[in-house]
Amino acid sequence: LERRNLLCFVAERTHLCSIAPEDRYRAVLLIDQHDRADVRVGQRVDLKAEHLAGVTLHGAVAEIAHQNVDFAPRMLSNKFGGQLPTVTDSLGRERLTSEAYEVAVRFDGRPELFRSALRGEARFLVTNRSAAGWAWRYIQTNIRFRL
Repeated sequence: LERRNLLCFVAERTHLCSIAPEDRYRAVLLIDQHDRADVRVGQRVDLKAEHLAGVTLHGAVAEIAHQNVDFAPRMLSNKFGGQLPTVTDSLGRERLTSEAYEVAVRFDGRPELFRSALRGEARFLVTNRSAAGWAWRYIQTNIRFRL
């Protein structure tokens, strides 16, 4: 703020600024730690939102979080119709039962299709995994080893 503008008033209905929407929209996905190594920036992602059952949205990974997320939005919790298993803590927050990472995905599309706080499923193509790799992943995610 410049000194000469101190104690100045703005007339009613004066246009101060405009915020123009981007042509590209962004979704934030939560991916399991087992899938973290398979996702890379620039990778193609297909998303199906619950409110658009017959429409597949296409985008690309823009950013991947380096630190895991401890809590999930309520609407993503399995207690509220979502798919993420959570436990409610003493403050009423939904704590994830396994580690998950946020992935930001940019979508090109029609603005009328996008809404805030959507829920859906995203898919990305894993190209560099052998049959043995898939078997090892299955074992790691479904069998608990304890010493």
